[in-house]
Amino acid sequence: MPDNGSRLAPEEVEERVAAGAKIVDVRTAEEYEDRHIPGSILVPIGELARRLEELLEDEEIICVCERGARSLRAAQFLIGLVYTNVAEMEGGMQAWTGPTDP
Repeated sequence: MPDNGSRLAPEEVEERVAAGAKIVDVRTAEEYEDRHIPGSILVPIGELARRLEELLEDEEIICVCERGARSLRAAQFLIGLVYTNVAEMEGGMQAWTGPTDP
């Protein structure tokens, strides 16, 4: 289980996905449609505050974006609320080498 606000390498994220972590992709719909991690959910960063009901407070959540800046902001936002098991992927989708859906 990652520490609150931890940064995970893409390889670690791949392991966490296999173990059931929820990947929250905070990019735009266009970026997501181009390429995303299978099973991830799209919650653009601008919609995150309105869509909190889609996230359980105690589930493992890993925020992902294109390079890492938006996912870091999203993870910090969630940690500032009641979410206790949040991380973000270092390097974003640019660093991801695992499987993707087009």
